[in-house]
Amino acid sequence: MRVRRSTWILIGILAILVGVSMLAPVLAPYEPNAIDMSRIQEGPSAAHWLGTDNLGRDVLSRVMYGGRQSMLLAVIATSCSLLLGMTVGVVAGYFGGFIDTCLTIVSNIFQGLPGTTLMIAIAGIMGGGIDSLLLSLVLTSWVSFSRLARGETMAVCGENFIEGERSVGAGSFRIIVRNVLPNIIGNLAVVFTTRVGRAVLSVASLSFLGLGLQPPTPDWGVMISDARGMFRSSPLLVIAPGACIFVLSMCVNLLGDALRDYMDVRSDAGFDK
Repeated sequence: MRVRRSTWILIGILAILVGVSMLAPVLAPYEPNAIDMSRIQEGPSAAHWLGTDNLGRDVLSRVMYGGRQSMLLAVIATSCSLLLGMTVGVVAGYFGGFIDTCLTIVSNIFQGLPGTTLMIAIAGIMGGGIDSLLLSLVLTSWVSFSRLARGETMAVCGENFIEGERSVGAGSFRIIVRNVLPNIIGNLAVVFTTRVGRAVLSVASLSFLGLGLQPPTPDWGVMISDARGMFRSSPLLVIAPGACIFVLSMCVNLLGDALRDYMDVRSDAGFDK
């Protein structure tokens, strides 16, 4: 299938955002936490392209550094959610019976809880920090992977080639690894992509509320939280990190939609097993 031009544009924008964030120690003109009390809340200039904040720190440098931990935490949290949800879903879908009933009840309980409220509650009880941030993200997002993995596993296990594997003495672990997982990983990858975009917003939201990354960490959510009272006098302090969060999450979600369309076309064309 020919990849659309818009998809390449999305990939290019994402590559720029990720590249700038990863290479921030090389590209940033200043240290992100370098304080200069003589240049408090200056506007854009040749020395500071996006101005400075209330402590005289260079906004551009902090924006360039700001995506590093947000992106990394979003990918780690979504990967952990994928592993947990896929394990629960595959076990429930493959073995069925009492195991399926118990695991389905657990997943239904988590699905019935309001995700945002649960996330804030977990992060609030554990206090701010990376550990509570990751735990809250994982516990509120693994169910979507679990339900999809369960349904896909049940569909695959109904195919004739699974019965053929069992007839020649293949064990459950071998069947799951060699036959089930390769046939369900594509759809899980689509959900993974869209969940990364949501995780970026969740990291920024918790950091904004003071329940995620903590100051003086140069994080987009932390920057917006610190500057929320200075929007009228220095709007770039909020607009710059906010625009980065918007563009990153939008591109990831649109890329997930493009990947879903691609997977559907492959299915229609008869490429799926």
